[in-house]
Amino acid sequence: RSIAFTGTLIFGIYLSIKYDMKQLLFVMSMVAWITIILSILFSVFWPEIGISRLHAGAWKGVFSFKNDLGRYMAFSILFMSMSALISQSFLYRVSCVIGIILAFCVLLLSDSMTGLLLTLFIICMIFIKLGYSVFLRSFSTPTQLLNAKAFFFLSAFLLTFILALFLTTNLEVLFNLIGRSPNLTERTLIWSYLFDAIQERPLLGFGYGTFWEDLGASGEFVLPYLNWNPQSAHNGYLEVCLDIGAIGLTATCLLIIKTLLSYLLRWMKEDKTQHYFPIVFLLTLLITNITVSSLLTQNNLLTIIFVYLVARSTIKETQSYLMYNSQINFPHQQNQ
Repeated sequence: RSIAFTGTLIFGIYLSIKYDMKQLLFVMSMVAWITIILSILFSVFWPEIGISRLHAGAWKGVFSFKNDLGRYMAFSILFMSMSALISQSFLYRVSCVIGIILAFCVLLLSDSMTGLLLTLFIICMIFIKLGYSVFLRSFSTPTQLLNAKAFFFLSAFLLTFILALFLTTNLEVLFNLIGRSPNLTERTLIWSYLFDAIQERPLLGFGYGTFWEDLGASGEFVLPYLNWNPQSAHNGYLEVCLDIGAIGLTATCLLIIKTLLSYLLRWMKEDKTQHYFPIVFLLTLLITNITVSSLLTQNNLLTIIFVYLVARSTIKETQSYLMYNSQINFPHQQNQ
């Protein structure tokens, strides 16, 4: 697993060198199209493979579980939406709109509430981007633009805080509205046992991918207390803590925050979709990992894109630093 994860890291870094953001979104949109078509074909013509047996009638397509299909359809909508905003081709934009509609239909057929909530979040973020672009057109001078940007982000922060406060104080009501259990299908029960396991090795964890092995620590801390056999923590942050401990989790979170702030500052400076996509992707990834372990997972598309964004941000920062130094040193050399 460690070798596979290393390969995942290398592939993400390779993509960051090979493709810019526009090219990556085009490739991801093509991958999304292939996934959508294959999932439809498998669900329609091979229902024994494409339709879940655990959840009657729910599609799972080419994935193992219906929530995996729903989650990837949500990200497919994100890839195609951002790619359409960047592209200047009318026909390509039309193809993206068709793909988004198909992805949403497949999402509904998967009966994945996780995927649906992620999609609603992504749609809200897209409308924020469009609203932000329209809002800035009303201002022309640098001072007006700076004040407008400060007002916009302060308002967005306050609205987000109010919404988060409302959600946390009305969780039970919200779960009842969407027809889901407050214990998130026994996920909260698993998490309670995992907290005890983490306390055994809090700093360095149990080793990457070893906790859930047949002879791993899950047989001591989790499996004896459940009537089913989970294969993951169903929470990306707990999974990282089990694998590489609190030190690894802290380093990962700091890396995410640093990368997120880097793209946010670029978007504030220059309103481009290439700068906005990483923000939406990273926020969606953070939300996804509340109930799914896909933060640092081997052979995982979301992990590959996460590595790509981190590497791409680092490359851009290095280039800016070298350019800044050359501009400082060049006049100094001329004076000599």
